[in-house]
Amino acid sequence: MSGEDRTYWFRALGLWMVLMLAETLQGLWRVKVLAIWIGEAAAREVSVFTGSLVILMITFACIGWISARSTRTLLLVGLTWVALTVVYEFVLGRSVFHQTWSDIASDFDLLHGRFLPIGLLILLFSPLLAARVRGRISRPQAINPQV
Repeated sequence: MSGEDRTYWFRALGLWMVLMLAETLQGLWRVKVLAIWIGEAAAREVSVFTGSLVILMITFACIGWISARSTRTLLLVGLTWVALTVVYEFVLGRSVFHQTWSDIASDFDLLHGRFLPIGLLILLFSPLLAARVRGRISRPQAINPQV
């Protein structure tokens, strides 16, 4: 791995940490404020969409800092963020909130009205979307056959 590759991976990891800090604060806001106003179930639904908006805003603002420019690499960054986030959810749920494995896993159950998979899908594509909108994706060079 070249030094440039390491740089954008370190930056991608740093940006993921910023995203998790923002999402953790947003989750605390959901529990301490929003759930009191509209109830726990509705607050969970609303917070997936507000959390997704937070992810998109931060990613749009910071995508230039990650020097990755290819579609493949940006998708790999998003996939890495999703994998790290799933691990983060399980570790935080078990160690901080003392939830059971099944309670944590229930947050991923789209068929029972849990929208966390939608948030993860947005997280997956946010680096690519942000880079496309900001014009930061390198276009492959066309190969000119010799005549």
